[in-house]
Amino acid sequence: MSFENIHEVKERFLFVANELHMQFPDLDLRFNLREGSSQLRFMVGAVSPDIVEIDLDESSVEEIIYAAIFQVKELAQIFDA
Repeated sequence: MSFENIHEVKERFLFVANELHMQFPDLDLRFNLREGSSQLRFMVGAVSPDIVEIDLDESSVEEIIYAAIFQVKELAQIFDA
């Protein structure tokens, strides 16, 4: 992974993590980025022990955020009316 790619992955990681925190401020969201990879990992601490992995290189940032929001809602059992 090149330096430019590492920088881009870290930027995407921070953007996605911040966006999810803004969408779900009351949930205990925990994030990490696998060293040397583009794998964002997160869990919804108080709700589920499941760990969700998303590759930050495979889609647009918008698609990553939508997929992550869906995963959070599924784990937290938040259903839209």
